[in-house]
Amino acid sequence: MPPTVPDAVKTYWQRKSPPVLRNAVRTVRQVVQDRPSALVTVIVPFYRVEPYFDACLRSIERQTHHDLQVLLIDDGSPDGSIDIAKAYARKDRRFRIIRQHNQGLGAARNTGLRHARGAFLTFADSDDELPPDAIETLVKALRKSGSDFAIGTPRRMTEQRRWVPDWAGQVHARDRYGVRVGDFPAILKDVFVCNKLFRTEFFQRVVQRFPVGIRYEDQEPTAKAFTAGTFDVLAAVTYDWRVREDGSSITQQKANPDDLADRLTVKHRVRQILREQADPATYAAWLAKAVGFDLRSYVEQVPRTDLDYWATLQQATARLAADLDTDGWNQIPIIDRLATLALAADRRDTVIRLVTRRSEYGWRVPTVADADGIRLDPSYDEDLAVIAPDPARLQLADTDLGFVTRVDRIDWSGRVLEVTGHAYIAGLPGDQVTGLRLQLVAADPGQADPGQTEPATLTVPLERRTDDTIDQESGDAWNSYASTGFVGRIDADLLDEFRQRQPEQREWHLRVGVEAHGELREGPLNRRDLRGSASRLPVCPLSEQGRWVIEFAGDAGLVLKHEEPPAVLLESLELDDLTVRIAVTGAPVTALELSAPSLKQTLTTPGRRDPDRTDRTTFEITLPELVDRRQRADEHVWNVRLIPGVDRRLRLIWPDGTDELDRLSPTHHRLRAICSRIGTVRLLQNHWWAAVEDVELDGDDLVVRGSLSTPTAPQYHLRIAGSAAPTTPVVADVDPVGGTFSGRIPLLSEYGRRLSGGGFSLRLAAVWPDGGQVERWVRVEERLQARFPLDLQSRTSAVRLSRTPRAAALWVKPRKPYRADERGRLAQRRLHAIFLDERPVEPLAAVLFESYNGRSVGDSVLALHQELHRRDLGLQLFWSVDDHGVQPPEGGTPLLMHSREWMDVLARARYLVNNNNFPFYFRKRPHQTYLQTWHGTPLKRIGNDVPAQNLSLSYRGLMQREAEYWDLLLAQNEFSAEALPRAFGYSGPVTNTGYPRNDALLGGAADERRRAVRRLFAIGESETAVLYAPTWRDNVTKNNRYALVSHLDFGRLGAALPRSTTFLLRGHSNTAQSEITVPKSVINVTKYSDLNDLMLAADVLITDYSSVMFDFAVTGKPILLLAPDLATYRDSTRGFYLDYEATVPGPVCHDQDAVVRELRALPTFFDRHGDRYRTFVERFAPHDDGHAAARVVDEIWGREPATAQRSLAAEGSH
Repeated sequence: MPPTVPDAVKTYWQRKSPPVLRNAVRTVRQVVQDRPSALVTVIVPFYRVEPYFDACLRSIERQTHHDLQVLLIDDGSPDGSIDIAKAYARKDRRFRIIRQHNQGLGAARNTGLRHARGAFLTFADSDDELPPDAIETLVKALRKSGSDFAIGTPRRMTEQRRWVPDWAGQVHARDRYGVRVGDFPAILKDVFVCNKLFRTEFFQRVVQRFPVGIRYEDQEPTAKAFTAGTFDVLAAVTYDWRVREDGSSITQQKANPDDLADRLTVKHRVRQILREQADPATYAAWLAKAVGFDLRSYVEQVPRTDLDYWATLQQATARLAADLDTDGWNQIPIIDRLATLALAADRRDTVIRLVTRRSEYGWRVPTVADADGIRLDPSYDEDLAVIAPDPARLQLADTDLGFVTRVDRIDWSGRVLEVTGHAYIAGLPGDQVTGLRLQLVAADPGQADPGQTEPATLTVPLERRTDDTIDQESGDAWNSYASTGFVGRIDADLLDEFRQRQPEQREWHLRVGVEAHGELREGPLNRRDLRGSASRLPVCPLSEQGRWVIEFAGDAGLVLKHEEPPAVLLESLELDDLTVRIAVTGAPVTALELSAPSLKQTLTTPGRRDPDRTDRTTFEITLPELVDRRQRADEHVWNVRLIPGVDRRLRLIWPDGTDELDRLSPTHHRLRAICSRIGTVRLLQNHWWAAVEDVELDGDDLVVRGSLSTPTAPQYHLRIAGSAAPTTPVVADVDPVGGTFSGRIPLLSEYGRRLSGGGFSLRLAAVWPDGGQVERWVRVEERLQARFPLDLQSRTSAVRLSRTPRAAALWVKPRKPYRADERGRLAQRRLHAIFLDERPVEPLAAVLFESYNGRSVGDSVLALHQELHRRDLGLQLFWSVDDHGVQPPEGGTPLLMHSREWMDVLARARYLVNNNNFPFYFRKRPHQTYLQTWHGTPLKRIGNDVPAQNLSLSYRGLMQREAEYWDLLLAQNEFSAEALPRAFGYSGPVTNTGYPRNDALLGGAADERRRAVRRLFAIGESETAVLYAPTWRDNVTKNNRYALVSHLDFGRLGAALPRSTTFLLRGHSNTAQSEITVPKSVINVTKYSDLNDLMLAADVLITDYSSVMFDFAVTGKPILLLAPDLATYRDSTRGFYLDYEATVPGPVCHDQDAVVRELRALPTFFDRHGDRYRTFVERFAPHDDGHAAARVVDEIWGREPATAQRSLAAEGSH
């Protein structure tokens, strides 16, 4: 070995010596040490990635494979990314910066290639990340296989989650080594270079360089690599690929014509490579992928883009499709195939209809079966015969008929294992299943009877069962699988009998088979429902031969293995608080040893021989109390061992099943006995635990009852923890002596809104007078868990209860109280038939009101309701509510949106009043009058004037339909009367007589309401209430929802303003589910229903681009505009109809300091801004005088007396 070089000399050498010389010396050292080079070059170009760059470089720095050369290519980045790069280069000599003028990603990677010195080569995009062992995993694969490159699984990521895309999960389902593209053409879907590790020599010889000046520069190099080399496909995740939630990535702009042009150019180049270098079958597979998979995201842009985009896409698709025969078409999943067939046939309207329907009803389709196979139901679209004259092109592909299995429950009934689950072929309704079977298959064919070549199999008796939740959770809007449930029963005694004949048979795999219309699918039960009993694998009672153990073994699924535990069996076990009493029979033992590694304690107690039974030994030992606070916070495992002699330890085996152990050792005890999968006994100790034993739903409250072992504390609190909206902790009723507790958790958050999000768990805290507390998850008692997942429902609320897999805690997921026939995509689509089938209905003398898609009761819709209620015209007044937490006004009846009752009224009501839109499936009837009030004067662009990519397919289509349905449109002013019809393509009558929603802001009642609202929020009369109401941003999302954007630092504001200043934060209704942390001094009123109340309570408004300024101006109170992102919002995000800075009624502040100055100068606001404020009011609120609602009601319902209206209503109801 060469001598060690002192660190100072080594550092000087690495910094000052030429790279070529350093590389030569490294090569010589490797030869001397007789080991191949493990140096990996990682090329990381960067440009405008400051928010993500540190995370990227940190993930590379922390790789478990340390021998790296990291080349950071600065492609002329104008932001602070270079400072991040320099920081890493200073602290880690493996990182090197190379700078160049901006030339694009391909050129930057080529620059890196010229400086690459590693034996291996990989790439990383500067906004992505690598799992810690990514490079090590890939290097090991290449050393094992000798392949030219290795491919790991790519994973998508956002700030909230990481997931493997479906296509990647399928392609990387298992490890494959040394394969060629002809062996596995499905790999052609994996076109990225960043999840691959190449041998540098191979890459430089075969690929050579990246194309320059074009997007999708990965695809041509990967095509060359696939056709020239051997490769390894790995199941391990080796790359985290960021999805930017602002859509700013260059690969997230599919509606851009330049993006389309680049994609098609690259597609042409790859096509040439595969045509010339791949075999025909591989080329055909690529062609199907290119047409059906690669172009999917561009086909989805057709409804949003112009005819030039269509022509470019259509012509390119037609050229590619010309090489596809029927077999090639049938390799494409039917849902992609339909749109592509319509595209190739130049049917733009059909494409728009198909991709919109897919967004509305999902990726499954209705099917029909005949002698020729399984085809798409002709009723799916009216143009099927046009786009596919050959019916064979409408046959479902194998990928369409996916095999879905799941274990829902697992229970031992004595020594009979009951497996409850379901299995179906996706796309084929369950009532068409002609065969459903369960089999146990021997793990090794060699273990079958002599002379057999196939593994032994045992048929498992089963019963078919119907379960509506299968349909509710399938996501299939067209096919019912409710009848595909089953219960299989496996008798462990029969397995023992089989082992007596063949002792080597120790492992069985449970497999399920489904047959329908000649299609047969077989496979393992490799999925289980972790929300209930299937999350816990129960233990089988011992027999003389041993114990059958349940496992879930990856792809093998549910497996039964035979174990023969040691002969020392537990005869009896008793737990009395912290005292343990054990009796064993069989082997002679002298002592019992308990050891807790987390406590660093070992306890030993001698055994006592039973004088009447010499083979029986008993032990008794008391565990120490947990005194240290850190110890009290954790759960501690005590290993239980028997000592038969010196230096020997024997495990203690539980002889019975799990249920018996649960009865002996309840979940809430602070010392519990548990057992491993083979029955090894362990003890769990904690300071205290609480477990729910019973749960009920009482109206809008969740009532929990249970048992606990706890120290006596003066008070206990129950609170929720999770992604649901926060609530105030509730006092729990605890009886420490009796060891019971109960609590009532309101399912409504502040202002009566339903708890939302993914759900929540419960935490119980013991609180002492000094403020100290100890908090615990509320667990689920085992007998209650056996009923999970459990649905509870009242008239106005519903929840699904389950158990978290790791902590065994209660998990509560609120949902809307739909009936069974209203839940799930299939049930909803069936209900939509009342609109889509255009069946005749009986008109109903009623008005259906809806505000902001049922999320609130307010706006002009509320003002019109109040006026109609006051006049008592004999009409029923219904309100759409997204949730029963939204309370209707006096005289209104709430209807839960998307329920059967709501759809019935929506179809039958004589009058519809909405300030937004009804769902995509709504179709107006001839007897209906539809009043569209809209929700503000449009400062920012709306409707058809919004950038196309910012609207969903379904929303764009439904708004075009909606405008055709409107009978009257309300406008606040002349400007709105022109802008709104133009934005929505509406050509009907417009009324411009003032905005009804602003009536409440004027008159004597407004003053009293102001005082009442300020009392509600505890705002004193001497305090200045500042309402901050920013609008939403199309390009700012979080967890697939629009995020609340706040440009105020409330903490800093509080220090800069008088203590008598109170802030009310009101996010847009589109951001109501967004979570934001604010100081306690700020009142978050985003979920408060009535914005008018907030405007009355406030003394000043701060907004940005929201239409609230047009309404607040009616109050005559100051308005400040905080718009730090004005240029971006105006020029790219949304755009304006008006000159923003010249129009708004107050000063435009570009930062918080300007806001502070204006708030300090409020007394002189109108001296400085009064003229523009008055001009604003005169132009945009000329008719808002407190009587707008009366004028609108007069226009629609006329001036007839109430008795005449009631007579008309009665006639309309017959």
